[in-house]
Amino acid sequence: MSRFLKSRFFVLILTIGLAVFLTGFIKVFLRDWQIRKEINQLEKSKIELEQKKIQILDYLKEIESEDFAEREARLHYGLAKDGENLVIITDEAKKVSGAAKNLEKAKSEEEEIPNFKKWWFYFFK
Repeated sequence: MSRFLKSRFFVLILTIGLAVFLTGFIKVFLRDWQIRKEINQLEKSKIELEQKKIQILDYLKEIESEDFAEREARLHYGLAKDGENLVIITDEAKKVSGAAKNLEKAKSEEEEIPNFKKWWFYFFK
């Protein structure tokens, strides 16, 4: 028996067996590593989805409130409650308002000029 254990054939069989064992072990190790990596990614996506769920539920609560419906009715449909007066400001009214502000600004600048300079400009320009 000791002769068989020292033979090249036994060493060859032992080496092949060890190679098969190591190959299987490495495959299982790599598969385990990939599964753990995938689990970590899934846990991260779970956390992100939970955060989105919370945001969506908050938005749903906001939409279901009466204040939201009233605000949307006022902004998008021009509706008002009974007894309220509705005022709609158009782009044209904004332009007129802007022109009025410019006129007031020009008047205030004009008032800053001393009186003698105003007379000078009146006669010589």
